[in-house]
Amino acid sequence: MTPEFNLLSFNDILVGLAVNILAWTTLYISYKLRGNGSPVWIPRKLTHMVLGTTIAFSLPIFSSVFGALFALSLFLTILSVGMIIDEDFARKLLKIGTREGEHLIDTLFASITALLVAGIIYFLFYNKPQIYIASVLSLAWGDGSGELIGRTFGKHKIKFLWVSKSLEGSLSILIMSVIGMIAAYLVNGYEISIYMLSKFFLIGFFVSIVELLSYKWIDNLIIPAITATTLFILI
Repeated sequence: MTPEFNLLSFNDILVGLAVNILAWTTLYISYKLRGNGSPVWIPRKLTHMVLGTTIAFSLPIFSSVFGALFALSLFLTILSVGMIIDEDFARKLLKIGTREGEHLIDTLFASITALLVAGIIYFLFYNKPQIYIASVLSLAWGDGSGELIGRTFGKHKIKFLWVSKSLEGSLSILIMSVIGMIAAYLVNGYEISIYMLSKFFLIGFFVSIVELLSYKWIDNLIIPAITATTLFILI
């Protein structure tokens, strides 16, 4: 089955509006948290996980590719209006997702890469939405939980070359990636067997290793790609 290019439906418009309301509300809350002195990683991970989850579950709901394009166009229109009103609008948004010691350009590349990879997987596995959803959730929930758990509970450090992370963070990536795969298959009507669960844990292990070894924002590219590829091969 190839992607549908039907005319924009009323349902697509509603979903597109809902996606934008959720996205811009999340960005506003994250911006306020950053401005109120919250640790930098909290608004960054809030944005990462909420927007990632939204992208994962919303695209398969659209009846046509034009629905997804409508949602993206609406987001870019609001962004453009914001930049006209405030010339620092885009910089303020990028600052929300920027790690300590990194440049805004890193965040820009990370965001564009994540969207491009999600789009490619969406088209490649249009008739297998469970693979698309699982691959995006591996980044949103898996990678997102790594820093959340690592910073909060990480006591056993893993340090070599450019790597400076925690065992607890890596384990959370494995577990949340598996939970994301389970959720993706359940919402698409699959029953989770012991066989499938064992494969999920194997893939989750791959994802945790990839995240551990990734440099800067490269994991935004590799994690969804390896999740989609291994799911297609193994299940």
